[in-house]
Amino acid sequence: MGEKWSSDGVVMDSYDRNAATTNVKHMLRIMDQAAKPNQANDVGFDEDRIVDLYRYWLIVGSWMRTPDYAKIYGPPMAMLRTPRPSPSGAKHSTLLHVALKQLAHLNENDNDTKHRRSAFDLAQDRMQDFIYAFHTALAKQSQTRANAFRQKLEPIPTYVRVHYTKHWS
Repeated sequence: MGEKWSSDGVVMDSYDRNAATTNVKHMLRIMDQAAKPNQANDVGFDEDRIVDLYRYWLIVGSWMRTPDYAKIYGPPMAMLRTPRPSPSGAKHSTLLHVALKQLAHLNENDNDTKHRRSAFDLAQDRMQDFIYAFHTALAKQSQTRANAFRQKLEPIPTYVRVHYTKHWS
């Protein structure tokens, strides 16, 4: 089956849009579950659920943008850095949640690829900042935990690249 891409690099195939939207909705559920208070976790999120969130994001990028998304964008996202300051002081998790909701909505309801591309790009930026902010908070509490988190992220781009090659590849 041939690829159907818009001129601005967003997949137009309805199967791929549906798959990406389903994965974004999984991400929203993960965020809701991961944010539940846990006395053993001082950073406000469960580390393993954040690893799942990262994996799902690489899958979404592979379905929406390019089958090489995990290879291209996964490793830089795992090279954790200090997050950009959030606009208006909002939490990075809140900004990501809003961006994911918008992406899911536009993927389901908007045929304008420029709108979907903008929503994807915003969600990508928010995802990077969230991962970086989470790692920074984790490192402030325990460098050992932060290093373990980083090690959990490292194999995921390769895993996604191998296991989520899409039907059009």
